[in-house]
Amino acid sequence: MSNYKLWAKIDNDKISFFTEDYLRAKEPQLFATLEAWRHNYKKYQQQVKLSENKVNVLREKGIRVLSNPFLALKGKWHWFTGSWHNDAFKLEGEAKQEIERYGKYVVNFCALDDRQKVINASCGSTELTDEQQAIINTDFNGYDTLLINAYAGTGKTTTLSEFSKRRSSERFIYLAFNKSVADEAEKIFSSNARTFHSWALGFVRRVYKTIKTSNELTLKDITREVEILKAMAEKNKDKIYKNAYIIAAVIKEIFEGFCRSSANSVKEYVKENFYNDFNNANGHFYLEHCIELADIIEGLIQKMKNGEIECPHCAYLKIFELELKRNPNFR
Repeated sequence: MSNYKLWAKIDNDKISFFTEDYLRAKEPQLFATLEAWRHNYKKYQQQVKLSENKVNVLREKGIRVLSNPFLALKGKWHWFTGSWHNDAFKLEGEAKQEIERYGKYVVNFCALDDRQKVINASCGSTELTDEQQAIINTDFNGYDTLLINAYAGTGKTTTLSEFSKRRSSERFIYLAFNKSVADEAEKIFSSNARTFHSWALGFVRRVYKTIKTSNELTLKDITREVEILKAMAEKNKDKIYKNAYIIAAVIKEIFEGFCRSSANSVKEYVKENFYNDFNNANGHFYLEHCIELADIIEGLIQKMKNGEIECPHCAYLKIFELELKRNPNFR
C-alpha cells in the first residue's frame, strides 16, 4: 500500500489522523463537509505551524512532518495521500505498517500535547488497560463518586461505554459541557446524553413550571423596575439613584456575581464581597446601597421563577444549586 488517503485533524492539544474510509463510514456528514472544503481549498486553507515537540513526537511514531508551517482547511484539517506534492505528513516505519495492516479500520494516531510528549495509537483494538478494567469493575452504591482523571485521547469515552454496557439493567445519564459533545455521546451511549445546563433546567422546571430562559439578564429587563428605582431615589434623596441605567448596570454586575458564587442569598453575597463600599465603572456605592439593590435582585429572581421575566442560564443554574441545598433529594 504505497499510497493512502488520510485526514489529519490539528487541535491545540493533539493531532489525530483518520483514514477516509473511517470518516466516510463513521462521520458521513463531516466527511462530506471536508470534501466540499477540499474541492474549494483556496477559500478555506490557512497556515498552521506545529511546535518542535509535536514534530519530534510524531517522528518517534513514524509520522514525518514534511513541511512546517503547512496549509490546513480552516486551520484544522489537512488531507494527504503519500504522493501529493503538498503533503505535510509522510507515514514511515511502524505508522505505515499499521495503516497497511488495518487499512480502513485505523481510527487515529494521536500526538498529544507538548507537556505529555506521548503517542497514543488506536488501530481497532478493543483491549482494555488495567486501569480501564479497574474502573469498569468498580461497584457503586447510592451516591458514590468515582473520579477518572486522564488526558485527551486516552480512552475515557471507551471506558464509560464499557462501564454502561456491563450494567444494562441500570439507568445512566451522560453530562457534557456543550451540546455538540452531548450529541456525539448520544451516538455511543444508549443512555440519555444531556448538557449540564439542560439537565439542571429540567429539574428547575419541575418546581417552577412557567420559567422562561434567555442568554442573559439585559439592562432593559432591569430598568423595567424603574418605579422601584424612582421610589428609592425619592426615599434617599440621593443622586446616585436618579440614573436608572447606572443602577441597572450595577444590579447586573451584582446579580451575575451572585450567580457565580456559593452564597445562599444576594445579601450574603454583597456582605461577603463588598465590605464597606463597592467601586465600579459606573460610580461609588456604599454597602447600604448594595444591600438595598440586593432586595431588587431577589425580586427579579422571584419574577424569573414565576415566568414574569426571562431567566438567564447563570440564574437557573443558581436556582438549581439553591434548591439542592434546601432539599438534597431534589434530584
